[in-house]
Amino acid sequence: MSASPETDALPEDISPRMTRAVIATIFFFLPVGLFAVYFSVKSQSAMRGGDSVRAARSARISARFSLAAFILGALVYLVLALAFLALGAFAASA
Repeated sequence: MSASPETDALPEDISPRMTRAVIATIFFFLPVGLFAVYFSVKSQSAMRGGDSVRAARSARISARFSLAAFILGALVYLVLALAFLALGAFAASA
């Protein structure tokens, strides 16, 4: 019988991914990034409380929200750049 990765996780193996969550929030997509920060803080709190399973779960959720914030933010930036391009915002004036 093999143990699940959640139960094998040790506190030193768990990264709350706070830096990634904050960068995603500030520079990419604020609404989703705030969830990433929330779960990162929740992961840190669980680590301090000695609950490595809950800390690992919250860290994974934080990582997923961070990734979603990066992707959504990049898509928003791309759509804005294309809209500005279509409107001639980057055209050289003579």
